[in-house]
Amino acid sequence: MEIMDHFANPKNIGTLPHANGIGESGSPQLGNYLQFYLYIESDTVKEARYLIQGRPQAIAAASYVSTFVIGKSIHELMQLSTGQLRKIFRWPWGLYEPCLQLVTEGIRNAIQDYTNKA
Repeated sequence: MEIMDHFANPKNIGTLPHANGIGESGSPQLGNYLQFYLYIESDTVKEARYLIQGRPQAIAAASYVSTFVIGKSIHELMQLSTGQLRKIFRWPWGLYEPCLQLVTEGIRNAIQDYTNKA
């Protein structure tokens, strides 16, 4: 299962100096916290990175999604739901819902940051 690789070997961790969309989600004081960095060109995500603090499931979700969003349009990603991610990851409902919410909010906030700058 591909998601297990993201548990063991998270991908794309770090900042993206030339990011033109940055989104935050969660709370550093309460546990899970995410900063998602996107480089978007012609309304398509070309690069993605993230910084995260949280449990392993949140890290794996951010890692997986950082690879999933590459090549996707911002319009498509604004429609991304926790339900869609749950199906992709094959995670049972409720068990990791906060992690999936953290990631979807971070992506949406990064895209909103990008569109606000345009």
